Amino acid sequence: MHPLVGELRQRILSLRPPIFIVPHVNADVDAVASAVGLQSFLDRHGVESVLFFPSLSAPAAKLLRDFAVDYTTNADVSDKDVLVVDTSSSSMLPMDLSAARRVFAVDHHRGGDLNGCIFDTPSLSEAVAELLMMDGIRDRRAYALLAAGVYADTAGLVAAQPSTLVTLGRLLELAGMGVGDVARLVSHRPSVSERIARLKALRKMEIHRFGEFIVVTARSGAYEGSVAWLFVLAGADVALVAGENRVIARMSDEFMIRTGIDLTDLFSAVSVKIGASWGGHPGAAGMHVADPIAAISAVLSELEKLLQGKGYRFVRKSY
Repeated sequence: MHPLVGELRQRILSLRPPIFIVPHVNADVDAVASAVGLQSFLDRHGVESVLFFPSLSAPAAKLLRDFAVDYTTNADVSDKDVLVVDTSSSSMLPMDLSAARRVFAVDHHRGGDLNGCIFDTPSLSEAVAELLMMDGIRDRRAYALLAAGVYADTAGLVAAQPSTLVTLGRLLELAGMGVGDVARLVSHRPSVSERIARLKALRKMEIHRFGEFIVVTARSGAYEGSVAWLFVLAGADVALVAGENRVIARMSDEFMIRTGIDLTDLFSAVSVKIGASWGGHPGAAGMHVADPIAAISAVLSELEKLLQGKGYRFVRKSY
């Protein structure tokens, strides 16, 4: 059991109902699964809550439809207690919460500005699952969704830790599912617009060589995370994609293992220098900035410095 689970239990039960449960903008599978799991926990304790999902990714929306989860996309949280899920950064929220009575974040990313419980688990669903299990809650739908959240946020278990696999095994048992069932839940064929965004970004990409390592940068009007992941699949060690007011990044596991550098190192250092806010995992992160192109330039410079500090010698080239 994660040492923060007990504190999380105490803190969220101290919130005043009705509690509005809100994930980050363009909420992914892990975010909505964790939100549903937290609502299940609150239901067990007779605490009224509302799932408030103003902005969903396509895979998350599909998952909610498959499980007939009720939620609202429009609500007034003035003078209400809000439970923020899967981010601790106010810049990653789909609405202004300044009028809320109290805001408490449950997250597993570094770099946020909101008060809350920040876990170090590969997925937030893993921590929420432990919360439900600790209280002996029997909710097959919640456990199925949480299993999907674990699977999705660990990139099909590639980024799973040993404790993650233990928790997932218990989730599968409680949900009456197998790993193949979970994989099918989160499978998603990108929409036509997402595939077009990926292909258009290929025309705009720049390749930067740092010795034996390759960094790809590009601009995209939408689906920046999907574009960045495509670049990593194509061979990039690091991918940086600029949107309208943000930079989304992905990093390969091999690069992190070989160099000991991850995106939390990069974004935490750069955000201080340029006055930006950020949040994310070692292999996937986002930064909200006024000038995304300048931010990418700063990340490239910081990466070059970190690699040289690790003893890598190279002449940086761009193509």
